[in-house]
Amino acid sequence: MARDKSFLANRALPFMKEAALFYEDFLIDGSDGRYLFNPSYSPENALGNTKSQAVINATMDISLARRLLTNLISVCQDLAVERDGVARWTKMLAKMPEYQINVEGAVKEWSWPGLDDDYQHRHNSHLVAIFDGVPDDIAANPKLLTAFRKALELRMQHRRKQTYREMAFGLVQLGLAASSLRDADTAYEIVDWLANDYWTPAMNSTHEPKKLFNVDISGGLPAVVIKMLLYSQPGQIDLLPALPKEWPQGKVEGLPCRGQVLIKSLAWDGNAIRAVLRSSKAQSVAVSIPGKIAGIEITQGKANLSPVGNAMDRRTIALPAGQDVQLAIKRER
Repeated sequence: MARDKSFLANRALPFMKEAALFYEDFLIDGSDGRYLFNPSYSPENALGNTKSQAVINATMDISLARRLLTNLISVCQDLAVERDGVARWTKMLAKMPEYQINVEGAVKEWSWPGLDDDYQHRHNSHLVAIFDGVPDDIAANPKLLTAFRKALELRMQHRRKQTYREMAFGLVQLGLAASSLRDADTAYEIVDWLANDYWTPAMNSTHEPKKLFNVDISGGLPAVVIKMLLYSQPGQIDLLPALPKEWPQGKVEGLPCRGQVLIKSLAWDGNAIRAVLRSSKAQSVAVSIPGKIAGIEITQGKANLSPVGNAMDRRTIALPAGQDVQLAIKRER
């Protein structure tokens, strides 16, 4: 669980720098001063108006470049290295193309004028930015956040019309996006499809309903379920962020969080939540639940609780190193 800074500095960072170097060589300035991704590609889908797969500014490409540079800058600042590189990559981030919103109010799959979306497709690559949480630049922009929700819903409309739901992998993508958006109903709908339609009687997972052996959802289905029950970043743990009404009670064990915290167990029954946390280092973490906290106490271990401003859905807990701490939470719905 401990952060391996040697791996970060000697393995991860060189790889990230090489990936960034590709973008430094590949990207060119457009007439508006923003970068152009050309050629660009949104996997296996084609434009609604030309059916071409070779495009400019696929939203997926923009999202991945943003994430890489953001993480690279964060790593370098954490390690106190690459001052010149950080300055250069920060300027590159500022020149990334803006996400575009189409006439339906959804994030466009290709962030370029005149390129029409095609919603009748199994892939959802333009949602990659929200496969694992919602980045700050999207979360802080209500119009853009709504547009990502609309893009998810339009893909779901296509899926709901299908009598034969193709490609489990695409459903996993939708489930991850729904969980990040705290859309419990949609996430549950997807889990229901994945759990019931894509397995043989011998419990082999499949690419298409009941046929074509494929291991995508052997990891994908658990990933969606876990994201419905837990989301974390260093210093932040969200318990039951996309819990559907169909799961009024349950228990899960052994969920590692980012930031060197292990959720040894997480159980819920109606409005009662119990969680056992173990941190490998002494640290303060903000713990949140959906809805308001009606009551919270530490029933095992030594830790301190404190409010997070005026937030009603979260508390800061000061965790000791290497000790189990059990939280008992009552929530108000």
